[in-house]
Amino acid sequence: MSEPASEPHAGGAKTGLPPGWRPSRRGILGGLFILLAGWFVVTQIIQRSGPKIAWIENDLAQAEQTARQSHRLVFLLLYERGCRVTADMQRNLFPQRQVRQRLAQMVCCRIALKPDDPLRQRFYYRGQPLMLVLSPGRDRPIMRPMEGKVELLEFITVVDAALRAQPDER
Repeated sequence: MSEPASEPHAGGAKTGLPPGWRPSRRGILGGLFILLAGWFVVTQIIQRSGPKIAWIENDLAQAEQTARQSHRLVFLLLYERGCRVTADMQRNLFPQRQVRQRLAQMVCCRIALKPDDPLRQRFYYRGQPLMLVLSPGRDRPIMRPMEGKVELLEFITVVDAALRAQPDER
């Protein structure tokens, strides 16, 4: 006599599973959740890997001198201490690999403005974080300033255009 065909997932000697075993919905969903969580963690590690941003803190003159010597542009971040938008960008925008790759091509300077700082008037600071790309020795940004909360796509678009427009002074 021939043996009866076993049902899928029925268990037994042929499958190595206990007789009558069937996967539960909770087990399947738990496994999918673990896979999704693992994928998310790996993606975050990859996105945040690479060189850190070498900020020059509160010294635009030093940033311009360094940029002049290395024939690079200056990326300038003006902000006020305690600004939630700036804190959010420090956590979510600047750690992104695509952002850090672009900023590695420039001299980066961030300045926490005081109420009487002359940079407020020079760059028309209006109380929101302001990001500018400057050519050393020139008062005006080479591309439009980015003000307030900036998303990744806008940042990449503006910075790429600035890098393409960089005057070749080498």
